[in-house]
Order: sequence, then structure tokens, then C-alpha cells
Amino acid sequence: MLATGWLAPRRVVAVVQQPWGAGPLRLVVVDPLGRRVLLRRRLAGASELERAVATRRSLVLLLAPARGPRRTAVGAARLLSIDRGGRVRSVLLARLKAGSDSLRSGAGYLPRTWLPGLAVSADGARAVVVSGGAPIAEVDLRTFTVAYHEPRRTLAMLALLRNSFEPQAAAKGEVEGPQRTALWLPGGTVAVTGFGGNGQRSSTPAGLTLVNTAAGSSRRSTGGRRASRSQTASSSPSAAATPRGVTASA
Repeated sequence: MLATGWLAPRRVVAVVQQPWGAGPLRLVVVDPLGRRVLLRRRLAGASELERAVATRRSLVLLLAPARGPRRTAVGAARLLSIDRGGRVRSVLLARLKAGSDSLRSGAGYLPRTWLPGLAVSADGARAVVVSGGAPIAEVDLRTFTVAYHEPRRTLAMLALLRNSFEPQAAAKGEVEGPQRTALWLPGGTVAVTGFGGNGQRSSTPAGLTLVNTAAGSSRRSTGGRRASRSQTASSSPSAAATPRGVTASA
């Protein structure tokens, strides 16, 4: 069992995979009080489950694309929502990568992983998907429309100097995809952290970014011996406008 959501007193929605790590993803809807399975079917087009968030309305999943029965590919992410009756809705996030694969590098293979962060509002009406080196995707879970938001960054001088003297991982042949974790906090703020970035090692800390979804601003901070830096952004959605703005972070 990969993900569950208790969406009503007599409705539990679950996503299962058999065999684990290789089989297809399947949807199961259960009445826990009556101890009955109400629905069981395959999730069409699904491959690897990357993230899952349960809300009062639905179970929201972030999926990676399929490439054969036992492997995944790095490609466009897909957001999928399952309601208490087992109805499935999805939308392709064409500008965000998800999944994992490997590239031949010398005598061996170089693993690549793109793992975006997923945050969902408490009322289950909006979702935000965040990756490194990419725009934020804001999804209206009522209409399944997507808006992308580009960052406009301002780095402190010490951070600029640090970037000048520290070679990027791409130059060292150790490129890894970004991995992010996101959490929707009270008041409409989304906290984002993780490792790696576009052309960075997976072990490179990404710091902490606080995204204000209502005001359309974000602030990034890093601690320890690394230089502190702040980041501001303006919302510029490339899809249909949404009622409230979200800003991108990397």
C-alpha cells in the first residue's frame, strides 16, 4: 500500500502496487465499517508514485511517467486526484520533470532523480508543485487548470561570490536532479526545502523557501556557514490567471 486517504466515515481510498516497486498502480475504495471493498481498478497511465497528500476532499497524487514495466523515465509530472467515490481526475504538468533513470557515464551509469515537492491547501482546493530550476505549478483542484509562475531572484553579494568560487556539479560530472519537500502551512504559506538543483549534486542543500501564496512573495534563507541569501519573486503565470498568486522558488 503506497497511499491512503480516509475521506468519509465509510470511505477509505488507497493506492496499492503489486509487486511493490514494479507492478501497476491500482485504486481501491473500501468501506471500513462494513469491511467491504467497493471498488478496485487500475490507474490508467500511472507509473511511479512520487508524492501523496490526503485532504478532506480527495487523495492527491504526484506521478512520474512510465517507461516499461520495471523502469521509470524522467519526464513531465502528472497530478492526479481521487475523490471519495473513486472518481479520478488528472492534469499533465508539462513544465515540471519527475521520475528517475540512469545515463551511461564512463564505465558505469549515473543515476538521475527528479522528485518535486507537493503541497495541498487545507480545504483541498489548491495544490502547489515545486522543483529546482523550474517554475512553480499551481493547480486549481476544482477545475484542474494549471498556472505556472516564474521567479525573479535577488541574491546577496556573499552568495554571488560563493557561486563564483564553487564549481557547479555539472562541471564535475556528478549531475543529479533536484529533490524537494513542500508543506502547506496555516495562513497560506508553503514551506519548501530539499537537496540539489538544476545541474547540482543531490547532496547540495537547497535551503528553506517560504512561499506566500496569498501575497505573491517568497523568501529564501540558508543557515550554518553558508552565506545567507534572500529571494523575492513576482508572479507571472503563463497559463490562465488564478484568483491568488503564487511565486516560484528554486
